[in-house]
Amino acid sequence: MTLVMQDSIVPANLTAGADAYLGYVDGQWPTYHAVVARFPGKPVLSMAVFADADAVGCDREPGDLNASQVPAWVKRQQARGVVRPVVYGSAANLPAVLSALAASGIGRAAVRLLSAHYGAGKHICGPATCALPGVPACDGTQWTENATGTGGALIDESILNDNFFSGGDVALSKADITAVAKAVWTIDGIVPGPDANKTNPFWEPQRSLSDLGIQVRAIEAAVAVVAAQTAPSTGTALAGALAGLSPAQLADEIATSLGPDVSQQVVTALQARLAAPAG
Repeated sequence: MTLVMQDSIVPANLTAGADAYLGYVDGQWPTYHAVVARFPGKPVLSMAVFADADAVGCDREPGDLNASQVPAWVKRQQARGVVRPVVYGSAANLPAVLSALAASGIGRAAVRLLSAHYGAGKHICGPATCALPGVPACDGTQWTENATGTGGALIDESILNDNFFSGGDVALSKADITAVAKAVWTIDGIVPGPDANKTNPFWEPQRSLSDLGIQVRAIEAAVAVVAAQTAPSTGTALAGALAGLSPAQLADEIATSLGPDVSQQVVTALQARLAAPAG
């Protein structure tokens, strides 16, 4: 499932049927507040044209921000509480943007990428969907500037991943984070509370709440890659790995990994399976 996002320099040209909208906070056409008023309750992505303006997204185009300005802009938005700021730009320019971000210590997962790529049909840019060399997997793509708006007007249309707006763009307060961490990560005293031990591996409530969907998708993608590499089947690969263990080693692995109760259940199940007549 994907989301449809519309934008136009004339807010009245936008239709009511989109999932989300984009508006500019500065520049020649500051449309953001008009779009928010026109579509109450719908997500509206705020976009900055210049490096000194604050918004959820920034526009990396000629005459707007350049690649060298993006890292400082992203860090400033993070400091004021924006979760994964959006960087918009031509698909061909995004590799340079990512290089500039990486040089400033900002990883790909810290931002959302919204590419502009016309003439290739409705798609979200990525290695599997985009013929341009070096284009990274994006979170959304503005794929046309000729979508139909109200009264037959032409408007921009983007396709977004369905989790594009996950986590919200407003940071949790410190009190909120502590309260959630205590409720979720402290389980009968087994996991230390955040106030007792902030160095424990479970102390990342803000990040975990904001980008869990991103993490799950990353895991799914990684599993798909591994599955493809273990052709013809994961079961065959697993059998090959287990065949390399002696019975004693296999027993040790089961006992260590599963514990005594589950290991005993495995033994009982194997005994029953081996005693059953072949059929």
